[in-house]
Amino acid sequence: IPAPSNDLAWFLGVVAGDGHVRSLSDKTKKYSVVLGSVSSEFESAFYNITRQLFGIEGRRYKVFRYKLKNKWRQYNICEFTSKNLVIFLGDWRETIWPKTLKGKFPWILKNPDLIASFLGGFFDSEGNVRKRWTKSYRIYIAIKYPYIQRFVGNMLTQLGINYSIYSFVFGSSFLIY
Repeated sequence: IPAPSNDLAWFLGVVAGDGHVRSLSDKTKKYSVVLGSVSSEFESAFYNITRQLFGIEGRRYKVFRYKLKNKWRQYNICEFTSKNLVIFLGDWRETIWPKTLKGKFPWILKNPDLIASFLGGFFDSEGNVRKRWTKSYRIYIAIKYPYIQRFVGNMLTQLGINYSIYSFVFGSSFLIY
């Protein structure tokens, strides 16, 4: 079990965003942590930090998923299979992860540096930077559920960062700060 660190906080931020932890209740009995990304650099960073933190080797492969403009997108996948890792992490489903973070990893929420590292991993998974019509740049993070928007907003507030929440037509929401 790794000690609390910026790397572990970043790792958990990625897991909260685009990562997936196959739970102990998963009928496949395939206990693993998985990340799929179109960015080979992001997948590689996650793979290397996970190996360093937990001392286990993962499996890496490429798949084609999700057509965009009539073209399949290549995803870089890394998967770490370990029942002990899944037990350590707990439940990180899209609607549950704030509860898991507060319950199993409360040390992150008590330290501004660790909050920043967690949000860095979450942003690497769910965020982007866009230029607005005013020619200024804005940071966006895609967050669907209002209570998770507020949870992330509270972390931003602890860092002294202002934010706004915008909802768009198809139910997806974006947190902007």
